[in-house]
Amino acid sequence: MKHGFAILIALMLPISVMAQGTTQNGMAYQYNGKKPKTALANVNIRTVASPAISGANGAFTLKMKTTKMGDPIRLLFATKAGYVLFNKDEAESWSVKKGTLRLVMCDAVTYNKMKNTNYEKLLANLTAKHDREEKRLRALLAQHVLKEKDYQAQIDSLGQQYDNSLTKIDEYAEEYTRIDESELDDVMSKAKQLFDNGDADEAIKTLKSSHIVDDYIKTFKEEKDSREKIEKIQKHIGDVTEDRGKAKANILAQITMLKSFGQFDEARNLLKTLADNEPTYENIFAYADFCNTQSYKNEAEEYLTILMNNLRKEAKPDKAQLANVLVKLGEIYLKKIEYQKSKDALTEALEIRKEFADKSLDMYGLDYSLAMKDMAMLYREQKQYEEGKKMMGEAISVLRNLVSKDKDTYNIFLSQVLTDYGQILMDTEEFAESEKALTEAYEIDSIQTAKFPGAYEHERGMTLSKLGYLYEELKRYDEAERMLLQSVEIDRKLEKENPEANEPYLSVKLNALAVLYQREGKS
Repeated sequence: MKHGFAILIALMLPISVMAQGTTQNGMAYQYNGKKPKTALANVNIRTVASPAISGANGAFTLKMKTTKMGDPIRLLFATKAGYVLFNKDEAESWSVKKGTLRLVMCDAVTYNKMKNTNYEKLLANLTAKHDREEKRLRALLAQHVLKEKDYQAQIDSLGQQYDNSLTKIDEYAEEYTRIDESELDDVMSKAKQLFDNGDADEAIKTLKSSHIVDDYIKTFKEEKDSREKIEKIQKHIGDVTEDRGKAKANILAQITMLKSFGQFDEARNLLKTLADNEPTYENIFAYADFCNTQSYKNEAEEYLTILMNNLRKEAKPDKAQLANVLVKLGEIYLKKIEYQKSKDALTEALEIRKEFADKSLDMYGLDYSLAMKDMAMLYREQKQYEEGKKMMGEAISVLRNLVSKDKDTYNIFLSQVLTDYGQILMDTEEFAESEKALTEAYEIDSIQTAKFPGAYEHERGMTLSKLGYLYEELKRYDEAERMLLQSVEIDRKLEKENPEANEPYLSVKLNALAVLYQREGKS
């Protein structure tokens, strides 16, 4: 870089104290797939700064009263009718800098169509991978390579991993949909195209042929060596940091592809590489969270504990990050039936999120309500149903307040909390209230389906089936049959579009109908 010497001189000069008040420039773009992004006007941006709107050329300016260079910028919302925020992770990690912030929006219909397609592909691939592995194990058993005990243990582990993966498939689909194809290098572009075409094996080979991870790790040694030569340090560090950023961006895209197509061990190894070599909050948390999903509970607990201790050692720990870590630890302790440890972690997280919510319910009410929901589910596990219902009621109250101001953003979270609330009410045999909660959740799902045709059909079908199970419990067999038949109708349609992905769900619903008919005495 030609400006290396100038940068070196600048860094040797005293850093002046910034005057109170900072402005940060940014640009809003429209995502166009592999084609270059184009400027996007009239995007509303709300952060800790004063609200801003992008102009005709996509430019916007954030004016902050107390934030200074390097401080994080909390992105609250970036909205435009008919669009969704595409580079969500990037925007959520904004900080004040000399350069220009980048905001990428995607047409909502296009985005939801891509996500729905990706969801079906991911589910099909996961199911096919599970079936292949199960078939392989059966063959080893038949050949007496595996003993019955070992075979059963591996089958159980395979089923657990498959079930865990299904709970995260919507998240994987969203991550995969947000891969920016216009920024992938040739190898990654080729790999993604192979993934999209359903050729996962060839795509994995292509990913393995790249040297992205080696390039990423190599940057650290180059950085260390460059520091020995003062005259060249700024230029080299700048170059290496840029290379690292590009390499890391491609690693993250590679991880998303691997997760989306069931290559979980390889994805976990890459996440561990990031966490061990660059132990930032984001890297460690991402690795621990994925370990938790894949049932590596001890590994997840170990890294989350390290992260929690690191945060506590800081002079001014980021309380929001600490709360996130405590919530995950609370979930792990709950699954390990360590109720007191779970309660301690969740209680501290709830206190932190309440502190933020008391300052601004609009900005932090969502995190607060979800923390209350987690605590309510702990109460449910301990059979402290009254405490659980009270906590869940408060969470719902906060979410209703948020929904009244922004339905599109918060409705889906309200639906999730109502569903969990319905479960607690079923535990206490308050079936009428349970029906009310589940029905409202279904109505919300239906609204989402109407807004984005085809995108939420699977979710709507699942909600119908849950209502069917409730009615069957109440011996309202006609209504149970009607709900299950509607759910089956949706699954039949989806099964025709993608048999491999949707046939398992259809099979479960048909079996539920068979059980219902048997209870009714029908043939």
